[in-house]
Amino acid sequence: MEINWDEYNIKEDAAIDPAQLDVCWLEQPNLVAKYGKALARAEMEAKQTAEDVKSIRSDIIIAISADPSPLGDGVKPTAPVVEAYYRQDADYRRAKARMIKAEATAERLRQCINALYNRRTALENLVRLHGQEWFAGPRAPRDLVAEWEQNTKHRRASTNVKEHTKRRRTK
Repeated sequence: MEINWDEYNIKEDAAIDPAQLDVCWLEQPNLVAKYGKALARAEMEAKQTAEDVKSIRSDIIIAISADPSPLGDGVKPTAPVVEAYYRQDADYRRAKARMIKAEATAERLRQCINALYNRRTALENLVRLHGQEWFAGPRAPRDLVAEWEQNTKHRRASTNVKEHTKRRRTK
């Protein structure tokens, strides 16, 4: 099974818009279901590819037990020799690569599900803060002119320090 990762953009799906907590809550179950369904398919694929690897390995072991001539003249088909032989088989290696890829896909989807559960926790906390009026606007008017002047002075001082440091390093 090949996942179309364009359909599964976890950065976008796990993002929270604090101005739309209700919408985020409404889409949460659908996102978990979407990723959960993909995870179930990926885990099934990983299990199937693992069984394919075992089957190929068994076929090779049975063939070598029946006719050890591919191992070479005078080589006894001991367990380490047979293992070395089947690990070099092209079909076995392809199946093993498919298994590794399928397991990696399943793990990536597990991480996506974990991110969605973290999103749920973040949503719960944001709703709690919203209920406590954490996001309420300021109660006293701000003196924007004074804040702007202070910010400007701070930026100028930082710029002067940077330029002074540059001059000192170049000498």
